[in-house]
Amino acid sequence: MTFPPELESGLSADAVMVCYSECVRCRTVFAFGLETVPSVWVHRATRCPIRPDGTHVDAGDADAAREPLCVPCAHVFRRAAGRDRPITELFPRARFGLIDVDAALRIQAGAA
Repeated sequence: MTFPPELESGLSADAVMVCYSECVRCRTVFAFGLETVPSVWVHRATRCPIRPDGTHVDAGDADAAREPLCVPCAHVFRRAAGRDRPITELFPRARFGLIDVDAALRIQAGAA
């Protein structure tokens, strides 16, 4: 029996599940492994980490979903870490018409 060169070189022959999904930020369809995909918690209706009432989504909330990020968008988030980047820049395709922007700004000002 002949094995492919990658198996003969000692690489693992374990089964791998590959998933396909849209990036929550840019909507590019990409392939990823379930255990290694960068992701972010977003509100199901607004598609960003802010609820319609202006409060932030927490991991595991009933109205939250963990959504995948493609590699370029994950780099955008890493570069934005620790900076005050507008949410509209981080989530350009979010449904901002559903969000009470005044409440969100008051909450952000109170947290600062």
